[in-house]
Amino acid sequence: MRTKIYLTTLPLLFVLFVKAQINSENIKPDVVNYPYWIEMMQNPEANYYATVEAFNKYFENRDKGKGTGWKVFKRWEYIHANDVLPDGKLISQATILSEFQKNNVGKSISGNWTEMGPISMPFNHTGQPNGLGRINAIAFHPTNAAIIYIGAPAGGFWRTTNSGTTWASNTDFAPTLGVSSIIVNYNSPNIIYIGTGDRDHGDASGLGVYKSTDSGISWSVSNTGMGSVTVGRMVIHPSNPDLIIAAASNGIYKTTNAGANWLKTSYNSNNYKDIAINPATPSNIYATEGGKFYRSTNTGVTWVEVTLPVTGNRAVLGVSANQPNWVYVVQTNGPFTGLLKSTDNGANFSTQSTSPNLIDYSCDGSGSSSQAWYDLCVAVDPQDANIIFVGGINIFRSTNSGVNWAINGHWVGSCGVSAIHADVHALEYCPVNKYLYTGTDGGIHVNTTGGTVWTDKSSGLEIAQVYKLGQSKLDKNLVINGYQDNGTALLDGTSWSTVYGGDGMECEVDYANSDYMYGEYVAGDIYRSSNRGIYFNDIKGNITESGAWVTPFCLNKTTPTTMYIGMVNIWRNTSVRTSSSWTNISSGAVGSSNFVVVENSLANSNILYATKGATLYRSDNVNDASPTWTTISNALGGPAITDIKAHPTDENIVYGTCTGKVYKSTNKGANWSLLTTTGLPNIAINTLVIDKSNADECLYVGTSAGVYFINKYLSSWIPFSSGIPTTVSVRELEIYYDVNPTLSSIRAVTYGRGMWESDLYNGPNAIYGYSVDNSVNIFPNPSSNIVNIQFAALKNNTNITIRTIDGKEIYNETVIEKGENVFRTIDVSGFSKGIYFLHITNKENKMLKKLIIQ
Repeated sequence: MRTKIYLTTLPLLFVLFVKAQINSENIKPDVVNYPYWIEMMQNPEANYYATVEAFNKYFENRDKGKGTGWKVFKRWEYIHANDVLPDGKLISQATILSEFQKNNVGKSISGNWTEMGPISMPFNHTGQPNGLGRINAIAFHPTNAAIIYIGAPAGGFWRTTNSGTTWASNTDFAPTLGVSSIIVNYNSPNIIYIGTGDRDHGDASGLGVYKSTDSGISWSVSNTGMGSVTVGRMVIHPSNPDLIIAAASNGIYKTTNAGANWLKTSYNSNNYKDIAINPATPSNIYATEGGKFYRSTNTGVTWVEVTLPVTGNRAVLGVSANQPNWVYVVQTNGPFTGLLKSTDNGANFSTQSTSPNLIDYSCDGSGSSSQAWYDLCVAVDPQDANIIFVGGINIFRSTNSGVNWAINGHWVGSCGVSAIHADVHALEYCPVNKYLYTGTDGGIHVNTTGGTVWTDKSSGLEIAQVYKLGQSKLDKNLVINGYQDNGTALLDGTSWSTVYGGDGMECEVDYANSDYMYGEYVAGDIYRSSNRGIYFNDIKGNITESGAWVTPFCLNKTTPTTMYIGMVNIWRNTSVRTSSSWTNISSGAVGSSNFVVVENSLANSNILYATKGATLYRSDNVNDASPTWTTISNALGGPAITDIKAHPTDENIVYGTCTGKVYKSTNKGANWSLLTTTGLPNIAINTLVIDKSNADECLYVGTSAGVYFINKYLSSWIPFSSGIPTTVSVRELEIYYDVNPTLSSIRAVTYGRGMWESDLYNGPNAIYGYSVDNSVNIFPNPSSNIVNIQFAALKNNTNITIRTIDGKEIYNETVIEKGENVFRTIDVSGFSKGIYFLHITNKENKMLKKLIIQ
């Protein structure tokens, strides 16, 4: 077996990626015939637009069905569309963390967020396994089999102490924290290391290694010498727990002092995803990047490439204490290309098998499907090295060193084996009881016998990656959400159920009749329920085009039987409760790309806004037989528009968002003014909602790191994220308005931590719970010298407080006088000019009045 020793030469693929990052015109590789987009999407230096172009060219004349990778890429494209910097690169998690800390640390944070789930596994109404969210990594306590750790790609680190009966997380400190690797110090199990970032999909870029010394309760950065890289896998030396080797997105790193410092030992800076160590002779370590195999015989100090008998573009590694000198390599090049075996520490390999296609959807691996670049893993039985499990879309098992294979777990439970959620990212043996665990797009399962029975242990993991939210206007506890690879789920009362399989997208509940609700599969495959979510039927009907990955739709704000959906064109259905007949109402007027946002005006339901990139389209007669359209190019000055919301009572006012900014128009989008950016992090703003129950222009935005709030009296945005994890990107916000305003709430869905709710802003000058009638008289108002106050206090003492618009208290008095006409005079001559709020509270009433000093 030949070996290659490199000192300074960079592999061709890395050079190509550097070229590809510059701009879409500089794509030199043959992107039509080779999927360069796979590595580009996981390369933080790659240009987002060049990556999308490479993907589109590759799939231009190819099948886009199951197992091709088309859907997996479209998820990535959508979830990062708002994260693109002006130079085309994606904003890093390190930058997001910095922006979050700059705008949150040391500041008073409003909000009172609590989790809504799903936490327990939803009841399943579909014909395929449902789940709670994706898992990239699994690890174990070295002596207590009941303690298990998992890493989610956008939901952080989780821990169970009772074999998966309950789970808890303590990594809600860093925005969109992904975890792809976990190792535990076997001598001191309270010491845990996590490798951050999303190895398999790029949902979260990396922050290097984090370390805990208290069993995962608290964490500190441990990436000196490594920096903010994605760490795909780590191994720990079996006799020196301070020596750790990490496979990272820009090379292989080694620490000899328990993570205090790291040194890059690979001769290149390529994306290494897997690493394994000889459990008996730990000087022998193995690593893979792409389909290449590397070997070190001096504990990771130097590395050589070993040429494999079968080439490919992604390989993973398996070793066993039963035969410590054996090394297995699962090689793929799209489909499975070979199970390779070495019996001499990776110096030489033989090909055990090249079929069936272990990465296929089918029971026997007879198809050609593959997305091994996204889901590929292997585990070798620690007690019998002839037994191998390989995870792709399904799980296959061999009992003779990979010569023959049989299905072991299937994505819908066919083939006479257990159902395992599709897309397997981790296979790990517990060192205590030798049970085999797997992490998939749906959660975690355990196999206790080595046979074909897998038991779900996911319940309790709130790691759902939610795209969109549909809140009922009539029933606070009726919500429908769309999930990444875990379908569409419905909260009705206190229980969740999965009502539609696959990927769930946009959702909406009929605001006049909650029996009617709408969900969506990818690219605008819209469906309807007329019985409160029990059954759904496809209503795409006669629409002849596809939409975006998450296709926008909305009901007319005053006529709930009318719906608009944005594909390439805007389509209208005027009997959407009963019909699947649509009319194209924008043909030839709105360009050729897909719509991203549609918004109907409550103040005037003839007005519809819709966006494509930086362009805003508006119709002022959208309900006419042949609507006309106004095009407003570069509406917000050039950046892509991420959300549009129309004012609830003034048809001329509309708000728009882009990265780090919120704009306001008073002429239906023709011209825009920038609202203050003070207090608002310069990161993706994914969603905006207006509190229509409050006349104080209350705005909430959901970002890549929490929720922020402003009203017309505040001079800066304030964090509104108390209680909600900062590990996640907030994808959509909606408000439920109760007849009792104090019971109204705002709901948020996140990409990695499910759904959350909070009561509405209740700052020092908020009106919730206060009376704003004329029972209090203030005169003169405006004033410059004195203010007279007249109010009723029949039974109790009354507190008078005056606050500035940002909530600072500047006057406080307790009045013990009782009567129907209590009178007080306050000297305001020392007050600065401006707007103040007068609070009058007693056990009978809470009253709020605006006071102007001039």
